[in-house]
Amino acid sequence: FFFFFKRHCRDPAPIKIPTVYRIFTMVKARRDAKLSISVMLSFLKGRHRSLLLICMTVCFASMYFNGLNLINKISQTVGNHDLEMTGEDPPVLRSSSRKILNPDSSTAAATDDDSDDKQGKALLASDADEIATSRLDIACNSHRPPEYHTFVLWDPALWESQEELLDKTSVVEVVDKFEATANHLEWCLTIYGSQRDAKVHGNCKPNGNPKVVVVRDPKPDYGEWKTLGALQVLNKNMYSLKTKMRGLNKLGWKSVHSSNNVEETKLVLEPLNRKQYGPPLPEFNAINDIFDLLDEHNCFRYVVLRSHEEIKQDFISKDVDILVNDYFMFKSITGAANINRKKMRDFDNGPNTQVIIGGKWTFDVRYVGDGYYSTDWELQMLRDRVKIDGVWVQESMSYAMSLIYHYLVHKPPNTKATSSRWVLISQEMPQLDHENSCRARTELKKYLTAHNYTVTKPHDTDTGYYPLKPCNTPQ
Repeated sequence: FFFFFKRHCRDPAPIKIPTVYRIFTMVKARRDAKLSISVMLSFLKGRHRSLLLICMTVCFASMYFNGLNLINKISQTVGNHDLEMTGEDPPVLRSSSRKILNPDSSTAAATDDDSDDKQGKALLASDADEIATSRLDIACNSHRPPEYHTFVLWDPALWESQEELLDKTSVVEVVDKFEATANHLEWCLTIYGSQRDAKVHGNCKPNGNPKVVVVRDPKPDYGEWKTLGALQVLNKNMYSLKTKMRGLNKLGWKSVHSSNNVEETKLVLEPLNRKQYGPPLPEFNAINDIFDLLDEHNCFRYVVLRSHEEIKQDFISKDVDILVNDYFMFKSITGAANINRKKMRDFDNGPNTQVIIGGKWTFDVRYVGDGYYSTDWELQMLRDRVKIDGVWVQESMSYAMSLIYHYLVHKPPNTKATSSRWVLISQEMPQLDHENSCRARTELKKYLTAHNYTVTKPHDTDTGYYPLKPCNTPQ
């Protein structure tokens, strides 16, 4: 459209193309088309109006033949799994070029982009060090333990058809059904996080007492699912079933809510005093027991970014920073619970990832592609990890450089490293006088350039971000 417009419009500056583009992007469904066309036609004058009309005719004809059905669905179903204020988009998965580590010594699971996807061809690995280009958090899809999820059915008039769908599907097994009869507002605030969102959902009692259906998913399948609200990593089995259930009637998002991950299951069940589903959480007597359990799962990989010297002493002064190749598998193995239930990754890929394990230990969970470090660097950390005192850590040079990066990029200017961490840095780079020096900045830039790494902004909003600036001080 714009190629045609720019090529055939002789006036050197007849219209501001970005302005037209902003207006044109308002067209998201046929119901908006008339308004948008009217606005654009009134915006243009003279001969440009006829030119625009021709271009838009061609454009809309192309849209009709190539994807108008999809636009119709989007106009009917807008929103995400939580707010769900105006509907939800169709079940479409978006491929990603981001990378994950394939830690399994034999195979790694790959997923297709539809709800009926099958396992792709396995990727052969050598000594568990092969890196595959794929979506995030799928390394353990064929190894996940069964998960328990919930469907909340809002309208009693629809229960029969919705329950029939769940009873007949082979994807999940129905294990319990009950009505939520009390404390609806408090329950709703726990699920949706705010008074505003609770009100949108009728304070979780829009048509009387809702029914909760608890299901068991024997083969959880995680992957990226593109909605208009978020590009979220979620349990695709659950989201696909929810989409089908909403398609049974005209109420759409008003008919059913489901959990997209295990943390959301807890938000539904715990306020109702329903905690008996699934196996008991693992118990840990010492922090090393956590890492021993993680090592029992061949599909899973981690590396402790900092504080591993404290783990040996079983004394953690603050928290443990850990990088993982599968965030949801980490939570499944350890039984970790998020500290902030509104600001957590499980909530529409939210920003914060701090969890507590066993009610004792706090972990800052970093995952591949979260911007905490360059994605390629995170992959390299997992591939080149070494085991020290029973814990996987970075190889020495990567560790030293990641510490310098941490103090120069994540921390406010002139933040000093602890004495123990400075010792680790100086062992690898004795030429440095301190971690904030111009020489340290120069060495970090050289390291990043040599490995094709970049400085990235963390997805976690609680982590600082101070881009590297030119070094103007004498070395």
